[in-house]
Amino acid sequence: MAEIFKEKVKNGKVLADWFSGELRVPDGKKLQYVHMGYGSTYERDLIFEVKAGVVSEPTVIDNTKAPLPSEVEATRRELEKLKAEENVTPPVAKEAAKREPKNGISIVPGQDVFRYGVTRSSLEAVIGEGKPASKYKDVYFVEYPDAGVQVSYDNGKNTVHVIFLYNNASRYENFTVPKVLTDKGISWNASDEDVLKAYGKPLKDFSDESKTWRRLEYPGIDFLFQGGQLNRIGILGPDGN
Repeated sequence: MAEIFKEKVKNGKVLADWFSGELRVPDGKKLQYVHMGYGSTYERDLIFEVKAGVVSEPTVIDNTKAPLPSEVEATRRELEKLKAEENVTPPVAKEAAKREPKNGISIVPGQDVFRYGVTRSSLEAVIGEGKPASKYKDVYFVEYPDAGVQVSYDNGKNTVHVIFLYNNASRYENFTVPKVLTDKGISWNASDEDVLKAYGKPLKDFSDESKTWRRLEYPGIDFLFQGGQLNRIGILGPDGN
């Protein structure tokens, strides 16, 4: 190490200040085995944020409360990762790509980065940087108009608390309408009856007296209808919003 790093060696160690990114460490009992890459799912994922070699306290993602993907779907994801690695982009180009918001992205609520507990850096690597909005005691909001997404993050942890996806909703008409399809086949064209058929009895069913709006809440997701149109989908934590 001394021959390679010279004066950077301190007490037999070297600060890896050239690396910034995210490290995922599986933890606990294996819930699903996938014979491809790192597609197997364990009880928990420990997500470590690294900035210039300095490692933060881990964010713990509980995988026991979310539905597991099929083995075919998990294998497909790993194959896509391998294909992406075949065309390695230089670091400078990668950072530039992260800073540019992406239009017309396809979102599957509760999968990949669009789920509760994901770090802000992981989400923004997909949808680009956002614009600061409201801030409260426990959470703060960031808006991503070019992706059609608004996110509340936990203060301190910088992890996703709620993700809102908009479809020409009031006050969010300037947001791009993202392509959305839930795990049960719900898209923006769905009615409230379609949601009830797909998801069953909701945890909560809100509406006003004149029935101009309705919100159906389920574990991990909710649907807001205004004037009979699905205007917003919320990606929530396992205990709701």
